[in-house]
Amino acid sequence: MVKWLTCVARRTVLTTFERWASTLAAVSLLAIASIASCVLAGQTTSGTSMSRSKSKPFCTGSPPVQKLSLGDYDVQAVINRPLSMMRRCMGRTGDEENAVKMLTAFVRERSFAWPTTGEPEQVVGYGKALEVILELSVIWALPLWFHVDLLPAAPSVRLQRGRAILLRPSMSSLLGRQTHEIISKYQDGYYMYTNFLMSTVFPLRPPSKSFAAFLSTRSGAVQEQIFRELSSLFDSLSPKPRLVEIGSMPKMVRNLSAMDWVKALRSVYSTRGLSINKSDLILASHGGSIKAIDSLFVSNTAQDIFFHTIWWFVQAMGSSVSSELRLSVSNIPEGAYFQPLICFYQVHTTYNVLLASINKAMLSAKARLTIASRLDNIRSVAVEKLRAYSKLSAETRRALSSVVESMSTVIWPEDDFGRPGGFEQYFGKPYNGTDSGFYAVWEWSRLQMFNRDSQAAATTGDHVAAAKIFALVGRALTSYNPVLNVLSISVAALRPPFYYGEGTSAMFYGGLGVIYAEGIFTAVDMMAHLLNEGAVMAPSDSADTRAFWNASWCYDVREAEMTFPSLPALDVAYASYLRFKHEASDLRLKGLSEYSPEQVFFATFCHCKCWTDMLKRKNSQVCNITTKNFSPFAEAFSCSANATAKQCAYV
Repeated sequence: MVKWLTCVARRTVLTTFERWASTLAAVSLLAIASIASCVLAGQTTSGTSMSRSKSKPFCTGSPPVQKLSLGDYDVQAVINRPLSMMRRCMGRTGDEENAVKMLTAFVRERSFAWPTTGEPEQVVGYGKALEVILELSVIWALPLWFHVDLLPAAPSVRLQRGRAILLRPSMSSLLGRQTHEIISKYQDGYYMYTNFLMSTVFPLRPPSKSFAAFLSTRSGAVQEQIFRELSSLFDSLSPKPRLVEIGSMPKMVRNLSAMDWVKALRSVYSTRGLSINKSDLILASHGGSIKAIDSLFVSNTAQDIFFHTIWWFVQAMGSSVSSELRLSVSNIPEGAYFQPLICFYQVHTTYNVLLASINKAMLSAKARLTIASRLDNIRSVAVEKLRAYSKLSAETRRALSSVVESMSTVIWPEDDFGRPGGFEQYFGKPYNGTDSGFYAVWEWSRLQMFNRDSQAAATTGDHVAAAKIFALVGRALTSYNPVLNVLSISVAALRPPFYYGEGTSAMFYGGLGVIYAEGIFTAVDMMAHLLNEGAVMAPSDSADTRAFWNASWCYDVREAEMTFPSLPALDVAYASYLRFKHEASDLRLKGLSEYSPEQVFFATFCHCKCWTDMLKRKNSQVCNITTKNFSPFAEAFSCSANATAKQCAYV
C-alpha cells in the first residue's frame, strides 16, 4: 500500500546513540536551518517573512526594529545572541590559555569548584551533593542531572497547592553517555581522555589528592552508571509522572532527608524560594527520575556523587575550551555529529526563547494565525473524542477533557516579553568582551543570569513565560508542562517534512497536526496518572497509578505500546482534517496527481515518521503499526477487508 513512499519501512535495530543522534541532529538542524546561511555568511536574519516559493530565510545587514504598544523592539539584538554563540562554538577561534584562566576564576568560590591542593579536605554529605546538582541546573542553566523549575500552578490542572517544583529529565545524560561509550571503546581511551582534560583544565588549580584519586580509579565506573541510569529515562515511550510532597521524598530517595531538599531548593531560588517547606510538592514529569536518583544515591558515596558532578561540569566546559580535544573527536567516525549537537544543545539550553523568537519573526502574522487556528481545531476535536471515550469512567472523561479544553499551546514567546527591554532584562546585556572564543560568551551569559536572579530583576511572569517555550526532551517535538498546563511545540516542527507554508490542508493535518495531537495525548496520559481517576491532582507515595492507554485494547499487546500516542493522535488529526479541510486549495499535488488528498494526508504522516540512522538505514515502524490499526487508511488506499481485522479498540 505504501511502497511509493520515500521511506521504505523495515525493521531496523538502532543503537541508543543512533536513535538519539538522529533525533537531536534532526531537531537541531531543523531548528536552526532557517538561520544557518546567515551564520555562515556572518550576517543576521531580518524580520521579513519567507517568500511563498522559497524556504530559505531572508538575510540582511540592516537591524529591523518593530514597534510595540509599549515601545521599540530590537529584533537584531535578539537574533545576534544565539547566532553569535553558535558561530563561536562551531569555530576554533579563541585563546585557549585565557579560557582556562577564565574557567578557573569562574569556579573559585562556587560550590562546584574542584577540590584543590592546599585546601582542607571537606566532608561531603548527600545534601551537599544535591545542592551542587541543583545549583548547576537552576542558577547556571547547566541541567546535568535534570531540569528544575519552581512554577505557579495553573488552576486548570487541579493541583492541591498553588505551586510545584517540576523535575524533568535532561538530555545532558544522553550526550555524556555516548561520549563516554565512544571514548571507552578505545584501548586506554578513558584513561588518556581523563589525563588530557586534567592537563588542559587543571594547571592553575591542581586537583586535591582525593579528587585526583577519584578521577584515576573510580570516575569511569561511577560515570558509566550515572549516565546509563539517567539516559535510560528517554527509552520509555510512556513515562509515569510522580507527584510527591517534599516531606515524603525520603521514602523514595534514601540518603536524602526532607530538609536536605528544602535547604537545597531554598539556596538556589533565593527570594523566590524562601518559603519552600516540607509541604511543597515535587512533580517529576518522569517518575523514573525519582527512582534513578534513589538508586544512584544509594549505590554511590556522597563524595563520589559530588566529585562526579564536578567532573561532569569540567568535561562539559573542557570540550569548549580545548580545540585539540574537538579536533581529536572530529577524526573518529561518530565525531561529525558531535560538534553541531554539542553546540546546538548549549545554544538551545541558553537561548531557546530567543531561537523561538527568531522563528516567529520569519513568519507572517497571517501564517501564525493560520497555524494557531488549525491547531485549535485539533484541540477541539480531541476534547470531543475524550468526552466520548466509553472505556473511561465519566469522572475521568470530564477531568481529562477539561484539562485539554483549558490547555494553552505555545510555540513563540511574546516579543520582548510584552514590554520594552524585556528580553534584555531577562537575559542580561549582550557580550561586549574581546575574547573571540565560545567559553567567554558562555560565561558571560551565565553571569548575566546569575545577576538577574540575585537582584530579582526578572519577574515571576518572565520565568513562567520562558518555561512555556519548548525545551529539548528526547525524540519529541512537543513537550507538556503539567504545572502550567502548557503544551509547547518546537520551532523545528515548523519545517519540512512536518510543515510546509504553502502545503495543502491534508499536508498540514497529516504533518504538524498529528505531531500536535500526539502532544495532546502524551499530556492526557500524564494527567491520567496524576489525577489517577480522581478530580484533583493530589500527592501520593504510591507508584500505582492508572494510565490513559491500556495495552489490552489492542489485539497484539506487543505492538500496543508503539500505537500510543500515534494512533489516537492520527484519529483526532484525520477527523479534524475531514471537518476543517480547505476544499478550494486541497487540490491534487503536482507530480502526485494520482493520489487523493486523503492519501496525501497519510503519506505526510508516514513521511514524518521516517527516521534515518547514521548508516543511512530508514525505519518507519510507527507508520506501519499505526496505519494497520486505523480503518480510514485502508479505505483511502482501497485495501482488502482483511487489512482492517484485529485492530485496536480504544474509543
